[in-house]
Amino acid sequence: MNAGAKLVKQLKSFVKVHGDGLSTWKATIAALYPDTVGFVPSNAMLSAYGYFDGNIGRGRSKQPVQYSAFGAAVTEVELDVLTGERRVLSTHIKYDCGYPLNPAIDLGQIEGGFVMGLGAMLSEEVTTHEETGDTLSASTWKYKIPTMDLIPQQFTVEFGDWPNPRGIMSSKASGEPAVMASTSALMALQQAVTAAVQELQGLQPGAKCAEGSQVVGDTSGFSVLTAPATPPKLKGTVGAFRLADALEAALLGC
Repeated sequence: MNAGAKLVKQLKSFVKVHGDGLSTWKATIAALYPDTVGFVPSNAMLSAYGYFDGNIGRGRSKQPVQYSAFGAAVTEVELDVLTGERRVLSTHIKYDCGYPLNPAIDLGQIEGGFVMGLGAMLSEEVTTHEETGDTLSASTWKYKIPTMDLIPQQFTVEFGDWPNPRGIMSSKASGEPAVMASTSALMALQQAVTAAVQELQGLQPGAKCAEGSQVVGDTSGFSVLTAPATPPKLKGTVGAFRLADALEAALLGC
């Protein structure tokens, strides 16, 4: 939690104050590269590590964090390998809300947090110009917020019966923690890509060539899918594996 404070302390001796905050930041960073080779001074640490031990509070009271929120989600998706389009067929969330103060409000918060996360996992891609750094996805024409086509067709939320002794009337907060449940959609699409590659190429782990020689490399079709899993990215991931495996099979005479 204190990684930012550590960086400020480490860079303090290199600060070059200018008219405003942005100019000061640019001048300070520029001061760390005094030569043409681009080496950073050995005493300038540009990284910091922070951790949370549950005992560091905020504000004047410095009270420790009261509790953590837990949950689990299962999501089923459908992927069109020709276009890269995807649908979220169903999602079931089990959420630790303690004893909900108002189940209707908490339900809306959890569903809203999940859908907000779906945008980050499946559609909201930030693109920038390679040379100028200008944002190219500056409007909803290219920056796609989640719409009704990403909402799970079957969407259920279940509260756990777990009272929170540290919360108000044994409750826990709802909302932001549910955002993390949206990673289940990304992982489901990753599995869908793997299944699609295996089906399209007839791949099986440890597949053999006609001559009996072992196919080298990973024949499982597994792919690391990064967020956001947009249709072009999904289509490209499946297509890249198909091309690579087809070339390898041809070279080995499979």
